[in-house]
Amino acid sequence: MRVLEKRKILTDEIFCLGAVRLTIRSTETLALGSSHVFMTSDLNKKEIKLAISEYSRKISIAWHFKHACDDKLTKQQRKLYISSGWTPDTKLPIAMQRYLNNLETELTHHAERFKNKKAQNMPAGSRAHTAMIAHTKRELRMKHLCITRADKNIGIVITSTDYYKRAVFLQLNSDTFAQLTEEKANEMQNKAFESIQKLTDVFEKNSQNTATKIDKMLIKFLKQKATTENSKHPEPYILWKIHKLKNSENFKQIKPCEVPTRLIVPQFNSILRGASIAIDAILRTPFKQIVKQSLNNSTELINILETKQFPKNCVLASFDVAAMYPNIPIGLALDSLGRLMVEARLNSSMFNLMFGLAEIVLENNILQYEGSFFHQLKGATMGSSAVVLIANTFMHYLEINLVKEYMEEGKILLYKRYIDDIFAIFKDQTCKLEFHETFNKLHRNITITTDSEEKGKHTNYLDLTIYKGSRFESESKFDVKIFNKAISTFAYLNFASFHPLSTKKGFIKGEMIRAIRTHSDQTVFDEYIKNKLIPRLRDRGYTKKFVIDCWNNLKFSSRSTLLNTSNKMSAVAMGPILKLRHSPSLMKFNANQLLKRDWLQTIYSNTNLAMLFGHATEPIIAKLSNPTLNSILRHSVKN
Repeated sequence: MRVLEKRKILTDEIFCLGAVRLTIRSTETLALGSSHVFMTSDLNKKEIKLAISEYSRKISIAWHFKHACDDKLTKQQRKLYISSGWTPDTKLPIAMQRYLNNLETELTHHAERFKNKKAQNMPAGSRAHTAMIAHTKRELRMKHLCITRADKNIGIVITSTDYYKRAVFLQLNSDTFAQLTEEKANEMQNKAFESIQKLTDVFEKNSQNTATKIDKMLIKFLKQKATTENSKHPEPYILWKIHKLKNSENFKQIKPCEVPTRLIVPQFNSILRGASIAIDAILRTPFKQIVKQSLNNSTELINILETKQFPKNCVLASFDVAAMYPNIPIGLALDSLGRLMVEARLNSSMFNLMFGLAEIVLENNILQYEGSFFHQLKGATMGSSAVVLIANTFMHYLEINLVKEYMEEGKILLYKRYIDDIFAIFKDQTCKLEFHETFNKLHRNITITTDSEEKGKHTNYLDLTIYKGSRFESESKFDVKIFNKAISTFAYLNFASFHPLSTKKGFIKGEMIRAIRTHSDQTVFDEYIKNKLIPRLRDRGYTKKFVIDCWNNLKFSSRSTLLNTSNKMSAVAMGPILKLRHSPSLMKFNANQLLKRDWLQTIYSNTNLAMLFGHATEPIIAKLSNPTLNSILRHSVKN
C-alpha cells in the first residue's frame, strides 16, 4: 500500500506480506522512510569530553611519529590499519594543549546554552515523534511483526515474525547448505582460525628479511583483526524481491515460498572477516590493472562511448548473470584467483598466503539462525569483502577467451562488465544471438539472460539508457540518458529528517552531477530536470529554491569536465578530524569555524607543529549520524 503523510511529502513504499494489519498511526511513522532520523537530545558533557579526547589522541599519534598520514597507501591498503585505543606518552606542545582545552570548554558552553530549559532540548515536534516511535514499537511487538527492507531499496516490508523465519529457512534448507551441530560449527571455526594463523606465521617467517611496510601491516592485521574471542558465527538476513511481485494484486495471499528472496550473510563479526578484507586490500589493485573489461561505474562506460564511433547496423545488448554468487564453483574460482596472481607476478610468499586465505574464506562459511547452524557447500556468500573480487576474477577467466575470439573476428565491437551485469555492442543481431547461446555453454552453473530490445537500437544498463539518437545519425556516437527502473519509488531523504544540512545539500548536488553526466542530449536533460528530478525532490519536502541553490553554478555545459574523473577539484588537505554526533546545538552555531579559529595560530607557535601539519592542512568536524527509524524499530523488535 502507498501512504501519504499529511504534510503531502511523498513516502516510501510499504509492503505488507501475509495477514498483516497496521494502525494508521504506525503506518504514518513507517511511511516517513527507513532512513528517516528524528530530532534527538543534545550533546552532553561526557560526549564532548570523549570526542575531544579521541581528537587529541589522533593529534598525539601524529606528533609522536612526526607524520600526519601515509599518502603512499591505497584506499584498500588503509583497511589493514588496526584500530586501537593506544595513546603515546609523548606530551603535546603547550599551545596545542591550550587549543584543545579551549575547544572543549567552548563546545560544552554552546551545548549547555541550549539545555537551560527542557522544552528547548525536547521541542513539541520531537515529543510527538517520540510518541509515534513508542506506539509503533508497541504495535510491532504485540503483533509479533518483523520490519525489513525490500531488495533494490524500494521500500519497507512488514511481515509476521513466523512468516520471515519460514522464508529464511527455505533458503537455508536448500541443497546449498548443510545443517551442523553447534559443536561441529565451533570446531570448524576454530580450525579456520588456526589455519589463518598458521598461514600468517609462515608468511612472516618467509618474508622476515624482505618485509615491506604493507607486509608488516598485513601480518599484524591477520593476527589481531579476527580471533575466536572477538568473533561469532554470522546471522543471515533476507531481502525481499518485491519488484518480482509488482503485478500481484493481493500481497496478503502470498506465501513465503512464493516470494523470491536474496540471502545476505554479513561478515563483520565472522572469524573470516580479517582474511576477506586482506584479500580485497592486496588483490584489488592487480585486478584493476589486469582485468580491462571490468567497469567501476557507469561514468567509465560513458567516457568510452563519448570517444568511439560505431557502424550504423551495430546492435546494443545488455546481459545479466543469473544468481551469480550462489552458483560460483569454488574450485574454478580458486584457480582463477591463482591465475590472476601469477599474471600480477606476486612473490611466492604472498601468493601462498592469498590463495590459502581465499580457500579458507570460500570453504568455511558457517552461519547460525534461530539456534541452528549451517555450512554453505556451494557458491560464495554475499556479505564478504573478498567475494566480489573473487567472483569478478572467476567471470573474467570464464569469458576472456570467448570475448577475445569475438573481438578478433569483429563480431563484438565493445564489451564491458560490472560484476554480473554485461554490456556489449555487436556487429549485428546474429552475432548477439550466437554469443548469448555460446556463453551459456561455458559452464553449467553460469547462465546469462537479456531483456534488451530485439532490434538492438537501445538497451538499459546500470543507471543508463544507451540508444541510437540524433547524434548517432550525424556522428555515429550513441546517446545516453538516465535510466530509472519501473520499481523505483524515488524515496529520497526526507527534508524533515534530522540529518545535517550538508548531507541534504550534498545528495542533491550529487543527483545534479549524475544527471549531467548521464545525459548526452541537452534537450532530454532539461526535460528530466524540469519534469522529473525537481518534482520528485519537492515531493520529499525540498523547495525549488533550496534545490536550485544546492546546484550553484552546475550547468550542462560543464559535462565534459564532470566526466573527466581524473580532473577532480583540489581540496584542502585534511587535518585531524573531530567526530561529533549531529545534535540541535550544532545547528545553532558554526562548530567548524570554532574548530579552525585558533588552528593556524596554534600550529605556527611551534616549528615542529607547522612542519607536521602545514598551512594547507585544516581540521574538520565529521557529524556522526543518529539512529535511523529502521535501526530503532528493528532493534526494538529483536529485543
